[in-house]
Amino acid sequence: HQHVATREHRRVDQTDGTTLPDHGTRHGSLDRQGAVAPGAQQIGAGLGSWFTGILFETKIMQANQTHSVFLSHASKDQRLAKQVVEILERQGIDCWIAPRDIAAGSSYGEAIASAIENSSVFLLLLTDASNTSMPVANEVERAFSYQKTIIPLRVREISPSKKIEYYISASQWVDAFATPLAERLDYIAAVVQAVEQKQGIPELPVET
Repeated sequence: HQHVATREHRRVDQTDGTTLPDHGTRHGSLDRQGAVAPGAQQIGAGLGSWFTGILFETKIMQANQTHSVFLSHASKDQRLAKQVVEILERQGIDCWIAPRDIAAGSSYGEAIASAIENSSVFLLLLTDASNTSMPVANEVERAFSYQKTIIPLRVREISPSKKIEYYISASQWVDAFATPLAERLDYIAAVVQAVEQKQGIPELPVET
């Protein structure tokens, strides 16, 4: 019988110069045309899915996080709203305020609705700006629908607009006309604690 010698076709790997058989494309490396091998594609897809899952779980946790106070205010009153939050949080009252507490990439409307639902007290900063604000009116309606304790806080004399009058007519109003704002927020902090401990709402001190 005649023996026929066969010669294995070999090539040089483009990445490190290693001599490989033609059928020996290494797992996860680049081929001659620069395309990513299937192994690398699978690893990348797996990492992407894992990272997406982490982000989704984080948004769910943030959406379901409970807060003592949801502060509803008009964007024009942002400075006053921040002052209110700072005073309450110094007293240990956890507050939710937009846009500070809206997670990146979250739906604005969904974040607002979840925060109202998961708050103990809905504090409405009632001003000329918020009185005519449709987003504020929507927030008040949601708080009423969720049967939250609604507290309208006024820093000057103002009557509620027809958009929100129905929802806050039976609420305990807090006025800070002559009384320093910080003192009125002491009362609001007491209301929050009473609501969370399922106790009766304390009586509002009369302004002098």
